[in-house]
Amino acid sequence: MENQAMQMPPLDLGHLEAQTLGDEALERQLLALFRVQARQILFDLQNGTFKSAKVGADFAHLLKGSALAIGATRVAAMAGAYENLAASPHDGGPALIVLEALANAVADVLAAIDRRIGP
Repeated sequence: MENQAMQMPPLDLGHLEAQTLGDEALERQLLALFRVQARQILFDLQNGTFKSAKVGADFAHLLKGSALAIGATRVAAMAGAYENLAASPHDGGPALIVLEALANAVADVLAAIDRRIGP
């Protein structure tokens, strides 16, 4: 899944424009909100801020939905993979690998957002 996700653009601008009906102010607002949310959720996932793996999985699900809404398909794919791993019993190794891929995908989409609307 990660290899397939890595071939996706960080931000599908056609999808974003369709979601906002070409309203540039709305696009800027959605991208700015996503930027804040993605940074916070990623920080919390990386630092074990959530009280349980289930809560972490729920926030990964939230990030996945937000990413899909703006066309950040790579972030959505990695957040979904992390959600599935975090919700199932395991030794944590696979989830850490996916979390690293999620962090890379978030960094790429944040850079794309910065290029689109400025820092």
